[in-house]
Amino acid sequence: MGAPGTGKCITGDSLVLTNKGLIEIKDIPRYFSFDEKSHQVYGAKLPTIDIKESKNEIGLASHWYDLGEQPTIKITLKQGFELEGTLEHPIVILNENGRLEFKPLSQLKNDDFVAIKFNGQHFGSLKEIKPDRAYLLGLLTGDGNLSHSNRIGLTTIDPEIANSFNTYMNKNYGEEIKIGNSSDGITKTVTSWKVKKDLYNAGMSYLLSYDKTVPYTVMQAPKEIIVAFLQGLFDTDGYFERYNFGYATVSKKLSDQILMLLLNLGVIAHRRIKSHVDVYHPRPVYEITVSGSALKAFKKEVGFRLTRKQKLLEDYLESHPKENTNIDLFPFVVNTIENTWKKISKSGKSNSRFANLIDKVRDRKIISRNSLGLFLDLFKKCGLKDNQISYLKNLYDAKLFFSPIAKIDNCRNRVYDFTVPKYHSFIANGLVSHNTLLARAVAGEAHVPFFHISGSEFVEMFVGVGAGRVRDLFSTAKKAAPSIIFIDELDAIGRHRGAGLGGGHDEREQTLNQILVEMDGFERDTNVIVVAATNRPDVLDPALLRPGRFDRRVVLDLPDVNDREEVLKIHCQGKPLALNINLREIAERTPGFSGADLASVVNEAALLAARKNKHQVFQEELLDSIEKVLLGPERKSHILSKKEKEVAAFHEAGHALVSSSLPDAEPVRKISIVARGLAAGYTLKMPAEERRIKTKSEFLSEMATLLAGFCAEKLKFREITTGASNDLERASELARKLVKEYGMSSLGPVSFGEKEEMVFLGKEFGEQRNYSEKVAALIDKEVEKFIKNAEEKADRILAKRRHLLNKIAETLIKKETIEREEFESLIKQRKIETPASPTKIEKPTKLKIRHI
Repeated sequence: MGAPGTGKCITGDSLVLTNKGLIEIKDIPRYFSFDEKSHQVYGAKLPTIDIKESKNEIGLASHWYDLGEQPTIKITLKQGFELEGTLEHPIVILNENGRLEFKPLSQLKNDDFVAIKFNGQHFGSLKEIKPDRAYLLGLLTGDGNLSHSNRIGLTTIDPEIANSFNTYMNKNYGEEIKIGNSSDGITKTVTSWKVKKDLYNAGMSYLLSYDKTVPYTVMQAPKEIIVAFLQGLFDTDGYFERYNFGYATVSKKLSDQILMLLLNLGVIAHRRIKSHVDVYHPRPVYEITVSGSALKAFKKEVGFRLTRKQKLLEDYLESHPKENTNIDLFPFVVNTIENTWKKISKSGKSNSRFANLIDKVRDRKIISRNSLGLFLDLFKKCGLKDNQISYLKNLYDAKLFFSPIAKIDNCRNRVYDFTVPKYHSFIANGLVSHNTLLARAVAGEAHVPFFHISGSEFVEMFVGVGAGRVRDLFSTAKKAAPSIIFIDELDAIGRHRGAGLGGGHDEREQTLNQILVEMDGFERDTNVIVVAATNRPDVLDPALLRPGRFDRRVVLDLPDVNDREEVLKIHCQGKPLALNINLREIAERTPGFSGADLASVVNEAALLAARKNKHQVFQEELLDSIEKVLLGPERKSHILSKKEKEVAAFHEAGHALVSSSLPDAEPVRKISIVARGLAAGYTLKMPAEERRIKTKSEFLSEMATLLAGFCAEKLKFREITTGASNDLERASELARKLVKEYGMSSLGPVSFGEKEEMVFLGKEFGEQRNYSEKVAALIDKEVEKFIKNAEEKADRILAKRRHLLNKIAETLIKKETIEREEFESLIKQRKIETPASPTKIEKPTKLKIRHI
């Protein structure tokens, strides 16, 4: 076994057959319930095949993985089917003994026969559109145009197609729309936002030729919807000439989808690149054709609605009743067939038909599907039983088509995978693929079994259940040793014992005691490694952290600017981003953000774009989403009175002006009096660089900036409001830290006070004094001095630059929001103070927000 990503993985655009229709494997979490922590997926049923018995089966997927970028191999079959996966990813082939087997992509060679699963007849149940609309979507995908404002166009010279278009529009929209003709005389047009919106809701796009796809409302629909769409597409863009049906497109994705839809319907098509890129063809042209015995299946399952095309197909099949079966062949089974015939011959039940069939098979060294079916029917009539015949019968009934490999390429791509516990396989791009068997990369790197459980899963209301689960987990891991146990959210069961809440027999303590016993180290040769994760190491019981237990700590810090850019790239995959997106700028504007915060930024940006009816996410949406994640959505219903708006404007202008006037303060990025969350207004400041230490001068500038809103209100209105309460609280807290924690006051480098915590509650409960009342009075005086000095500094700056304060506030009242460039042009910044020496602090720099 290996880790996910070390094998058994395929690229995200691979189409997987599911109980909800054909879905790209990367989109599985969009359509099925998925747990990001455990990677479990719920409700995904995957048609597959049991290769031992050659029987069709349905497997229930248990896990889905996104495994990142890996080296891959891409195989292309002579039939035109493709699959790209990791080097160890196994697919089903027919070996030289005529048996199905899984073979890794890295071990495949040209002319190996790969199994393609056809005629699965597995469809989704999505019924968002009816067959008549599906047929229209097919017509428009073929020869339609939706790229001009609110206009829909269908170009056709066929009166039957034009009549179908007119009939649908009149029946469904009537007097709401008017059908016109463009200047070319062959394009039917409808100008209507309602019609266009309905088409977009049904999954249609602009219909640029190279971007065409089958709408999701078709891919996940019942059979009749899929057939109606294909008929519309083939009536416009399909053709029948000489002896085959054909369809061509410059959209690679559309050709992939059509190939898979036909395959699921039982139509084995062939794909080739009709025209490669050259001076006449800016993009390759992919041509799909159906010929030979597959034409009957095409006529039965799909065909044309267009009378003239359907007649050509029917006339050809009627005049050529004998099928060309030289494509659908079974290699390497001739010896098996000959051995079974010998048994029949010995039993005296052979006849001339048997003999003629065997002679033909011997000469060709291969057998067609029709001939194999005939052989199986003759054998059945003989009334004999044979294991080899049973295998051939299962192989025939499994509906597998065998195509040799034409091309093998080495690539690199992002890969995904399923776990299907019982059958360990699923169907992707028509090929039977093996799934992964291991749940975590850490165990894969160590090449050992992996056991994962969350701390909360141990906790139950019944006494002894948690301890029993611990015993069971460690017992299983020891049997599979060497192995790894991973306990997530360890603080759920590993909190400090004896906190005064609950007795010694508390269920949590019993569970913790059992973990300590299991990790005690008496059994030295068990080779079980225990790994755990927590966000609260401070509340863990000391016994857990002793040598021999959790004696190594690995700290995962918040990402820096380079890490944030890489994280953003990952979360942006699969999102329709505009070409001019600058993720570096977003990374620079999000100091202090975690990976989850960055994921929220990208998701909120996508939602903002959707609300604006945009088909791509632009830089504007990403920038707006940062503020939404920080402060919450704009409260458009929260309307300030004229007086409140003026107070908020001067308050925020005070923050911004004082901050811009101090050399140690951080640059102002944005000022706003638009209410967000609980804030009536806010000032965003972005650090010039990310640092882990901060100077005393920077703290003093920070304090002056905090009090600047309070001072601005006092200066302008000769009155103060409750809007400054949060600023005063934060300034007082910062001043007290300067004195008691950072040693930055005249009391010297001394730390005052000891924190008293109730670790069972998981939070700080209070502070225990380790100083006298006299020292407490000195601390209060130092805090008062810091606050007073900060207030005086803010007052001086605001009084000296009052004309700028008024100018900024008036602009805010008028525009409600001022960005950095406009703010700097308003104030023409001048610095008035100098920095001091650095002092270490505990936390990394974060984006600063001032609000009232």
